[in-house]
Amino acid sequence: PNSSNSVNAMTEPHPRGVKRLRSPSPEPGARRQTARTNDATSSNGSTVPFAEGTFKWVSMGTYTGGTRIGQRSVIKWFKSGGVFEDHHFATDLAVAAKASELLEMWNQRSYISQTVRINIPEVWMWLAGERVGQKVMCEPFIPGWQKFNSNTGWTCPDSQWAAVMQAVSHFSYHASVGECLLCDVQGSVLDGDPILTDPVIMSRTKGRYGPTDLGLNGISSFFHQHKCSSYCKPEWRKLPAAGAVGALAVPFHAPCKGTSMEASAMFGGGGAASSALLW
Repeated sequence: PNSSNSVNAMTEPHPRGVKRLRSPSPEPGARRQTARTNDATSSNGSTVPFAEGTFKWVSMGTYTGGTRIGQRSVIKWFKSGGVFEDHHFATDLAVAAKASELLEMWNQRSYISQTVRINIPEVWMWLAGERVGQKVMCEPFIPGWQKFNSNTGWTCPDSQWAAVMQAVSHFSYHASVGECLLCDVQGSVLDGDPILTDPVIMSRTKGRYGPTDLGLNGISSFFHQHKCSSYCKPEWRKLPAAGAVGALAVPFHAPCKGTSMEASAMFGGGGAASSALLW
């Protein structure tokens, strides 16, 4: 099959294109510094992936319309492509929106001089070819990808940003009044600012934010492994670790670099956790 395809506006003469389905809602004024959006209407790309995760194929593209024209894009689509695809898209968008909200609160407090930003994906669509009509997620490319922590308490041992990102995760639990925790933090540092993508939100209701939301057991596992650094504040709420007075944080999950998921939580419900790399 032809590995060169297009992800662009329907009015442009490409045989296999995708386009943005709708214009994104404008971000609130203060949120602009946190959210990193496509700012584009079209992109060329490939239906042959260069990477894959448990749920998605990933291919590279180049924006062909909008203010990011000429910059690289990333196109992701679900492997199943089945009846639950809309559910997966909705979950991904909900996670990105919640993460952006929590990161905005972090940035407003100026704990560090840099701004922590996050890619906000959009649902686009192939215009023609063997995938015509199929929905995809599109977002700006992040070079130099690395993973800072996971959703089981693992922390990157050789990243100078790991302590900051652990603090961001801890802060998210405090800022949400114990309702959720932002983790599985990954991305890169561009022009001095961290740019994140595909994080995990764990909540008090397991599975609310998809199969990687390990619920209170996941939050407990995080705090069991977490050691506060100078970036954390003593007044931030947390679960006391095992061995401490009133200990609540116990290791329900072994810390691992991969993203752990509750298999049966893909469509709601509980289930045993399994480790897998997710995109």
